[in-house]
Order: sequence, then structure tokens, then C-alpha cells
Amino acid sequence: MIEEKYIFESLEDIVGSENLVTDAKELEKYADDGSFVKPIKPLCAAKPATIEEIKGIVRLANRVGIALFPYSSGTTYQGGHIPTERGITVDLSRMNKIDLLDTVARNAIIEPGVTFDQLQREARKMGLKVMTPIGVPAHGSVLATYLECTPLYLWPRYKTWETLNLRLVLPTGEVMGTGQMALPASERPYNWTTQFAVINRLFFCAQGTLGIGVKAAVILTNLFPSRKYLFVPIEGISKLGEIVQKLLHQEAHDECFITNRLYLACLLAKDREEIEELKKSLPLWTMVIGFSGNDESELAYKELDIKDVLDHYRLKGNEDLPGLKDAASRLAAEIDHPGGMLNLKRYKGSCNYIACMASRTQLKPFYDLTLHAASSSGNGGAEVGFMIMPLNFGGSYYFEPSFYHNPDDQEESDAALNIFMNASRSLIHAGGFFPRPYPLWAEEVYFRVGTYHRKVKMVKALLDPNNIMNPGKLALK
Repeated sequence: MIEEKYIFESLEDIVGSENLVTDAKELEKYADDGSFVKPIKPLCAAKPATIEEIKGIVRLANRVGIALFPYSSGTTYQGGHIPTERGITVDLSRMNKIDLLDTVARNAIIEPGVTFDQLQREARKMGLKVMTPIGVPAHGSVLATYLECTPLYLWPRYKTWETLNLRLVLPTGEVMGTGQMALPASERPYNWTTQFAVINRLFFCAQGTLGIGVKAAVILTNLFPSRKYLFVPIEGISKLGEIVQKLLHQEAHDECFITNRLYLACLLAKDREEIEELKKSLPLWTMVIGFSGNDESELAYKELDIKDVLDHYRLKGNEDLPGLKDAASRLAAEIDHPGGMLNLKRYKGSCNYIACMASRTQLKPFYDLTLHAASSSGNGGAEVGFMIMPLNFGGSYYFEPSFYHNPDDQEESDAALNIFMNASRSLIHAGGFFPRPYPLWAEEVYFRVGTYHRKVKMVKALLDPNNIMNPGKLALK
């Protein structure tokens, strides 16, 4: 067995002693992300600043047979980066360069340590903006968030193609690019609009099991000077699909999502006291529609298109919310610089969510299944937040129930875990699609797709013959 001293000395030679973390207290940040996944500390954490340093770490891991756990910002909150054994966490936060901001093609080339806040600041200087995520705070890694296919507020408008091309360090230490990033730099034109989806998508939702993303070309959108939000109270989600499809086919929207009162209160309130007040005043369900344009006249005709649909269903779009007159400005701030999960945690101190996809006809059954799981566990169902976002012009939906609990109350936390797992199993059994099968879901998800999972294992064995890269994730044992 290789001595720890040899590993530490080798890592110091690669990244420098100041970029090697061995202190037990400092390693705690890599062991826990607030999820229900069992915390495990890595042996150490190395902080590379270059691709060459990552290659050196990967070669060391293959040589001594130790596991690597990629870490960008720790903001998935589902245990994706938590070690499964005492290995080396590869902390990519020092790799935070924005290599290119292209105002013509509207995209950027970034490293994995670039955060949403950082990229947003630079993009706005050039009349562009970043597509920001639901649930991930502004200090989260753009590259890691996009690789995990975390839903973005602008998905209803721009679909799910926010990443163009990638460069990765594979588990063998080789460097591979996809699309134009496969070309040598001297031959590469600065035109990043080509998508090579087939090979690109292999590395999405892989949780770092197939390599470490070191650069990505990501899409930016125009920053329009005028912007508006409408808040549409609705009684329930039974007829939601028909309304949403008609709205989205108008193509006047940017954002479109539906929440229940608890989720919306947590998203917009400043503290727990305000959450409690908003829970009393907000509608049971609210559809949020955002739209933007070059001037007020463009906003006006987009609003007319939206209101034509709302009028047909006898719905009304309001510019504020009951009990919250500055709702629009708060929402704009949240979308531009998200607090995400940090906002949801204001309610009770901790929050855990389920991320799955549903068809239009599955929405109401999934909602009922979630409430049944909550009430069966003694939680009454009242403390479940819901975020629902249409995709593909309302043909499918992102469905996210969230469960709140006090992390200092063990009984309450155990009950929340029970609800979380029961609801997850119910949704999986009912046909919910879990595109990001994080540790607590992986076995249940892959049990139902045997042939597919066998092929995933074959790809893993091909790219990672020594099984060093985030072993144990995706049920790859």
C-alpha cells in the first residue's frame, strides 16, 4: 500500500504545498453538501491551476491506485462530489479564467472555477447575460452546473443547449476536446457556434465519472434594456398543460415557471419571518412569465400576446404579488444573481429537493404522489414546495418538490429523509425521468434500465480502466 506521505509529497510537487489541503477541519467542506448523502472526508484536496497540473494528479492516481473526486463549487446539494472513499478531492476553484467573451457569436470560453456571478459581471459589460440556474447560488460553477444539466430559468425560451463544446482531462490523463475544441489552437477559428452533440452529451450528467471538464464554450444571451414579469394566480395544475402550451407557442416569453406558495415565498422572501407572512397572502399556485425587449413598445406587444392567452382562460397577469409590491424587482435580482438553495434554506435551515422530468399528463399524478408520501410520513404535505417548469413548448416539464427541515432537529431531519426517499421511489416507479441520478437515486434508476446501464459500465471501463474517477457514482461499482 502506498504511504500517505508519498501521496502528499507528490501532490505538493504538482500543485505546491500551499494548494494542498490535509487539515481535517478544512476537509469538512468537501465531505458534506447538505444532502442526505453520508459525509465522507477525502484523504486530502489538491487545487490545480492548469491542465498540466490536473494531468499530473490523474497520472499519480493511476500510478498509486487512489480515487479522484472532482469538485468545482459543491453546489449540486445532491452528494455528487462527496467522496465514496478516502481519496483525493480535485478542487478546481483556482481555474477561474474567462478565456473569451464573443459578442458576435454570443458565447464565452470558461474554466471550471468561473462562477455565475463572475461571468455575469463580465457579460453585462458587453451587453450580454448568462443563463442562470434554478437552485444553484451565484457562487456556483457555471461549467459544472451546465454539465449536470441543472435547469436554467431560460430553458423555456432557449431550450437545453447552453454548452457548445468541451475540453476534458480523461481518467487516463489524456486531454480530449469535443467539436472545435478538438482542433489544435493554432488551427482553431474563434467561432464556437458549432454543436457536436453526440460526443458532447456523453459527459453530461456523468458526475465527473468520465473525466474532468477543464474548459467549455457556453452560450450567452442578449441583455435587453426593458424587462417585465407577470404573476398569474392559478387554482391548481390540472389544466396547466393546455394553458402553458398556448403561451409558449406565442414565443413572447423568456422565463416561464409555476410554483406553489411555499416555494415562491422562500424564493423571494428576505428571511423566515417574511416567508411565514407570504405563505398567508400568496395564491396557492402562481405562474410566472418573464419577457424582455429593446424598448417599452416591444414589451407592450409581447404583453398583449401573453394576455390574449390568459384572457381566453379567464386568468389575469399581475405586476406584483399580494403582500409583496416589489416582487418583480426581487425576482429579477434572483434570476440575475441567484441565491437558489440558500434562499430555500432560510425557511427551516435545510432543504432537500427531488429533480425529475415529467410529461404533461404526469404532472398532477406526480403532485399527488408527492403529497401522499409527505402525509404518510406525518408531515401533512403542507411543508412541500413545488417548482414546475415547462420544456419543449410544454410537451414535458421539470418537476421539483422540495422538503424543508431543521438540521439541528434529528427527528425532523429523519422524517424529511423518509419523505424524500418515499417520494423519490414513488416518482421513479410512476415513470418519472431522473436525468441526474445522484447517489440516493442511482440504484433505483439504473435497476430499471439494465441494458443501458451495462453499456454505461462499458464506456466507464473504456475511459477509466483503473476506476479512479469518482468511483461508486451512477451505480458504477
